[in-house]
Amino acid sequence: MSDCDLDNWDPMADDYQTERGTTCSSNGVQQDVLFIRNIAKEWEQEKAYGRQLIEADRDYVEQQCDQMLEEAKTSLISFLVVGDPFGATTHTDLVLRAKQKGIECKVIHNASIMNAVGVCGLQSSYNSYSITLIPEMLSPKTLCIGLSRVGTDNQQILVSTLEEIGDCDLGAPLHSLVIVGGVHPLEKDIFTKNWGYSFTETSEIVRSPLLDTPETEDFRDYLKRISRRYKKTRKKSDNQRRLEAAPEKLCEPLESVPKIYLQANFSLKNPDIFAKVFNLPDSLADSVGSIKTFLKGDQALQEQLSHHLDCVECHLALQIGKKSESLFCALTSHDSIMADLSATVSGIQTLRGELSQVNAKHVVSPLKVLQLYRAKGNYVSLLKKLTLMATVYQAQPTIQLLLSNGDYLGALDLISTSQEVLKNELNGISSFRHLSGQLSEITHVIELLLDNDWHKFIYSDLNKPIKDEDLPLDTERLSGIAFGFLKLRKCTFVDIYRSEAVTSLQALLKQLSIEAVGDVEMDSSRNEISQEVPLAEQLKKLSFASWMTFMNEVTRSIIVFFKRVK
Repeated sequence: MSDCDLDNWDPMADDYQTERGTTCSSNGVQQDVLFIRNIAKEWEQEKAYGRQLIEADRDYVEQQCDQMLEEAKTSLISFLVVGDPFGATTHTDLVLRAKQKGIECKVIHNASIMNAVGVCGLQSSYNSYSITLIPEMLSPKTLCIGLSRVGTDNQQILVSTLEEIGDCDLGAPLHSLVIVGGVHPLEKDIFTKNWGYSFTETSEIVRSPLLDTPETEDFRDYLKRISRRYKKTRKKSDNQRRLEAAPEKLCEPLESVPKIYLQANFSLKNPDIFAKVFNLPDSLADSVGSIKTFLKGDQALQEQLSHHLDCVECHLALQIGKKSESLFCALTSHDSIMADLSATVSGIQTLRGELSQVNAKHVVSPLKVLQLYRAKGNYVSLLKKLTLMATVYQAQPTIQLLLSNGDYLGALDLISTSQEVLKNELNGISSFRHLSGQLSEITHVIELLLDNDWHKFIYSDLNKPIKDEDLPLDTERLSGIAFGFLKLRKCTFVDIYRSEAVTSLQALLKQLSIEAVGDVEMDSSRNEISQEVPLAEQLKKLSFASWMTFMNEVTRSIIVFFKRVK
């Protein structure tokens, strides 16, 4: 739902903001409050944007707003107004109801800050006046609103005081400042909706000149009336404190008793304490008989100790008297407390027994099962590891057996698998620390064996007589050697085969040439001369029939040779 400002709006003009607010909506609702449009212009609007326009007066907005909001939940509605979008309380109320129903509202303003400032919730009919600011009328606590980039998608609005807004960052221009005077209840409500319930108006309340300054004489009758009650209450409090302090005056202060009697480790068995209590002279400290004679005649000491005892008993009785109510209450409830304590002890013992049974049945046994399950898993892992170690240990004899049968590819696969297992699964086992190096040496030996067998194979295959063209090829041996080289990633065997094939082909052609020259019937003199003539010159002197026979034999032999190479 969007509010659009249509002041001085032409439906055929290229106005991006108004076009965005109307063409994207499924229904247009026009509010005519301050400007009445004629029927012709409404038809021009509908024709321009292809949307139905409903003329809505104040009664329509107030009574049919619920219907508009229900339609706004499922479709986009443009609410077109003239001038300030928040120039009427019905507009503000419509926005508040939309926010309560969770309907998103977006305001598209005209190109003027005087009506765009309504986005902060203030009504221009109350606040938009051009006035002179008097510094004496402003204070650091004056409420103000800062606005920046109004009408754009990244507009920013800040409600604060003049003292705090100077430290705030509103971003890039354009900036505007609104000094707020009196706030309408609806404006305060929209402030709360936009900036939370913690918003409070911080403007200072000016003292009213109609109120008089209160004097002391204004409270004279009240003080006289209250003073009588205060004197009675004070007298009762003094009497109560006097009665409570009377027993303490009958007792001498507890400080008169020497602190030695109040020590936690007081004992007459201690010689030092005994001497201090009875004021023994130093000359009598080592004589037991003299001490007895001294004590029999010391009546003053006995009276002093009796006096200290009376003082302590007096203070003890005073404390018991103050706490007598609590003491008698404790003695009275002692039996019930003991009964409750016994029941509690019995309940705790029963609970401990039940907890022991639960621990034995439902805790220890399941934990034992988990422990056994974990031990089983560890044993299985250990067995797998030992089996793997035994398999790797048997790798070398198996490799020797495969090499004896000529299975180089199987031996190389076993070596590769064993090295991978040693690296990933058996890393760190001391008994296998030399096995990886031994397997690498065996790989090098296999490479030499493959190279030797390859030379033997291609020599025997390429140098077979041409007449034995139907002899079967040992494909199993050939594939084993070839796959062995590929496993080692050694592709030089192809170059070796090529060079051997070229050499064999040259030898074959030379042999055929010699046989062709030898079959020609010549006289002995010519034969003697031919031994000194090069083979190429002798071939040039062959007859046509001999030359054709020679070429046929060469062609047949080359075809057979190429079939072998293929």
